[in-house]
Amino acid sequence: MNLYYKCSDGTVFDLMDGDITCESPETLVKRKWKYKTVSAVNGFNRIKQFYKESEELPLKISVLADTEAEFNELMMRLSLCFDKDIQTLKPGRIYWNGWYREVFCIISEPSNFEDYLASVDQKLTLFCLYDYWIKEKKTIFSSDISTEFNLNADYPYEFGDFEYMPTDYINALDSDSVTESHFELIFFGPCSNPYVIIGDNDYRLKNCQLADGEYIVINSKNRTIQKHLTSGENENVFYLRNDNDIFRKLPAGKSIVTKSADTEIQITNYIERGEPIWI
Repeated sequence: MNLYYKCSDGTVFDLMDGDITCESPETLVKRKWKYKTVSAVNGFNRIKQFYKESEELPLKISVLADTEAEFNELMMRLSLCFDKDIQTLKPGRIYWNGWYREVFCIISEPSNFEDYLASVDQKLTLFCLYDYWIKEKKTIFSSDISTEFNLNADYPYEFGDFEYMPTDYINALDSDSVTESHFELIFFGPCSNPYVIIGDNDYRLKNCQLADGEYIVINSKNRTIQKHLTSGENENVFYLRNDNDIFRKLPAGKSIVTKSADTEIQITNYIERGEPIWI
């Protein structure tokens, strides 16, 4: 099993490496859904909605080091990591075989401290505001025109009689999601008025010019559009969005992708599940 905690500043603590050992990790993957029902005309109730609320997750770890100095240093790093997430309001992530939850460690209760063994048990409580397990899937469509539409590919839809322009790049995207999913879309320069059509969803920017080395990041969950300049500065370019809903979630399953052939894009879709895949 691959299980680790990643602090908001990027610091990683392996929870199965020996120095820190997680006991009963299965407590992290308890599945719990809330629901709402409504009364139907025949007097029977029916499901109106399933939903999730914020949740507290118990986690017990054992910390063991070879020397007192190593133990003190490890405990200090753990404490600093948890405090930094809390005080900066930036969640850490608990990873389970490639899936993660965003969490804050709100309670830490030490017990069974053994000074001569340089060990301690800690009961942690992780607060999860957005109670989904998430996996990120990245797909890159290059600006190489030679990789245009493959007539022999197994695409999910028929193209019909629509005539695509030679400047269009056509491919397919499989979101691996059971329902619509949030995404991050990056347009890389150089390009002018970049766009991509995924299924029936049209994502494009108007009056937009990107120089070589510049790129724009569109995040559907945060509803942000940020331009990254070669100087290292970021610019809010929310005003560049077209009239269409540029934050509309990606469709589930396989979709046709159409974009300008000379524009490189990267799509990251955030696959959400009630519990992670165990394998």
